[in-house]
Amino acid sequence: RDYALLADGAMVLNELTSPLDTSNPAVGPHLALDEDSRIGRCWRFPGSSGQLGIITPEFIRPTHVSIEHIPRMIAADIGQAPRRMVLWGVVDGLENEELCRKLDKHRNDTVGPNHPRVTGDDYSFIKLAELVYDITEEHAVQTYPVRSDIGEVVIDIGLFVLEIVENWGGGSTCLYRVRIHGVPSD
Repeated sequence: RDYALLADGAMVLNELTSPLDTSNPAVGPHLALDEDSRIGRCWRFPGSSGQLGIITPEFIRPTHVSIEHIPRMIAADIGQAPRRMVLWGVVDGLENEELCRKLDKHRNDTVGPNHPRVTGDDYSFIKLAELVYDITEEHAVQTYPVRSDIGEVVIDIGLFVLEIVENWGGGSTCLYRVRIHGVPSD
């Protein structure tokens, strides 16, 4: 199931979304949560990096994230496809924060910041997945697992941030669709 689907109650959290251009809501970040991914129906933003705050309709234990872009052969500018991304989860509650601290303490491969670029003062984050969208792949929808150690503990998450670290060289970036998969919390 896709928990980041607009039609099922997922929402964009503007506070953790950037860049946010409110001058034309028809091309806003909500398009990345919409199941209609026809050519041109994407969240287009200037530059090669940005992030999307996503509230899922319920708390879940995330297992996978999927990214969709239109196929290379029909894209006007494949350089606008996202390339490197990080999926972050907002950790809620003292019990979850303690579990996450223990997880990260035992990891040796944690590189870079421990939060996305745009953060709020009241948020704690855990890095769930690092992904690279491959524009040479024949499949437009590419699915990536979350960190394997996340599944070993029970961490319920209802707020996510997809950070687009870089695109494939375009002057702007087009995010067609992001899907977050998992199992509902007990």
